[in-house]
Amino acid sequence: MYDRRRANRQLKIRLLQAEVVETLRCASWSLAAEHYTKLNGTHRQLTGCEETIEATVRKRRLWFAGFVMRMEDSRLSKRMLLGAMAGGVGYRGGQESDWVSRLGEDLVAFFNMGDEKEGGKWKESAKDPEVWYNKVEDGAAWFMRKWHRQEAEASAKRQRAREAEAERTVISGPKRKRVGEAAVGGKKRRLGTAVEASRAAEAALVVNYVPG
Repeated sequence: MYDRRRANRQLKIRLLQAEVVETLRCASWSLAAEHYTKLNGTHRQLTGCEETIEATVRKRRLWFAGFVMRMEDSRLSKRMLLGAMAGGVGYRGGQESDWVSRLGEDLVAFFNMGDEKEGGKWKESAKDPEVWYNKVEDGAAWFMRKWHRQEAEASAKRQRAREAEAERTVISGPKRKRVGEAAVGGKKRRLGTAVEASRAAEAALVVNYVPG
């Protein structure tokens, strides 16, 4: 749908917001880095939003984690998301990463919250809704500044590579034949030499002409 040129732009944006963004920024999803890479381009191209979908998903997940943390311990949501299984082992081919692991990645990605991961400090911060909200907002702002800086550096690097490639092409480009030269039988000869020889032959005939 998003690749169709004839499709209405507003329809694309509405579908993106309703189906993709609302689904993926649901706080219980666990996205990997490759998912963010694929989604960021389409999201920014259509919406022109300053915030990437990665920042949005991570921010929503952290907010939801704070909400779950403030629940009573008996709530099923808190037991399922923040609880741990007693015993048992993982099996081959199982889930790549669970929600708690992604939550830890979110805390590290939002730089000023990296220390919150150690020892579960974030759980104490999340008990105050206002403090937690502001911390997540500040972390998202830092994340976007870092993202824009990395994008600018990558763009400059690509530009330098294109300029270097163009310079190499100019220097080592195909050699042009010199004016007045032509290749005959694998050898080069000057075009003027053949003309001069023809004129000399005609002059010799005139000089040696004997009327009958």
